[in-house]
Amino acid sequence: MQLRILQASTFALDNLKKASVPTVHSVYHKAVNLRTGDQMLTLQPRASVLSPVSLITDYTEEMLADLTFMVGQQLTFHLNTSHTCCQDLFLPLSGSETVQSSLHLSRLDTKIREAIAMAGSSPLPAHMRGMELILNQPELLENSLYMRAASQYLTQFIQILQASEDFYEMADCLCHLIGLGIGLTPSGDDFLCGFLAGLRLSDGSSVFLPFLEQHILHTLDRTNEISATFLRCAVLGQFSAPVHLLTDPDVTARQIYLAFSSIGHSSGIDTLCGIYMALTALTPFVCTNSP
Repeated sequence: MQLRILQASTFALDNLKKASVPTVHSVYHKAVNLRTGDQMLTLQPRASVLSPVSLITDYTEEMLADLTFMVGQQLTFHLNTSHTCCQDLFLPLSGSETVQSSLHLSRLDTKIREAIAMAGSSPLPAHMRGMELILNQPELLENSLYMRAASQYLTQFIQILQASEDFYEMADCLCHLIGLGIGLTPSGDDFLCGFLAGLRLSDGSSVFLPFLEQHILHTLDRTNEISATFLRCAVLGQFSAPVHLLTDPDVTARQIYLAFSSIGHSSGIDTLCGIYMALTALTPFVCTNSP
């Protein structure tokens, strides 16, 4: 069996090169998760959305699903990166050369909110929806145990932010979202990945960013290994390709919606909700007084 890697993040390839012998961690219809030392990587079918841990193969979904992988199975890779399209998914802090203008961020807020509103047309019942339910149809929260709890934590977070700006309490409140929700990557985890991305997009000098990152790293035992991997990547500044689309001042709300809605059942939109909250609720309060 030979799988050709068509596309990968530089982060994934660097970790694959440093790995001893990758082993199969878990198998799903559209992905095979690998353990490479202390890192997780994912074999995905072609045309998948690129994430920091992606190794996108030349196989279709059906072809990949037909392969036999066993948990614990060791795999051998022969890397020839000259035929692999690599992409750097590191999102630098906004204080770097990619600094976003306040005008762009203001327009981005509006575009993201419009994209989240588009997700509100979902025919799924409330208990199967993610964080967008809180923004789009809060009157349905009584029908979703997970999103009702998430809404309560976010309300507490805003109250603490406005009353005292107690970073410990704020971070602790947000970290109660870790592991909250259904699916391979719970909605609360995806939201936090987006929240970290939003802080980087809006104000890399925010004193809350490193504080929250450390708090997340100390509470990853609340979720599963795969979801914890994405949170670790977010702490390192590594985000999926659609997040980087937001740095384009000409991106439209429709483009944002299509890019993020293509990630998982609700993972992309959950991430987008986290970005939106970081851009609109928190950054005006917690900026350093940098010269």
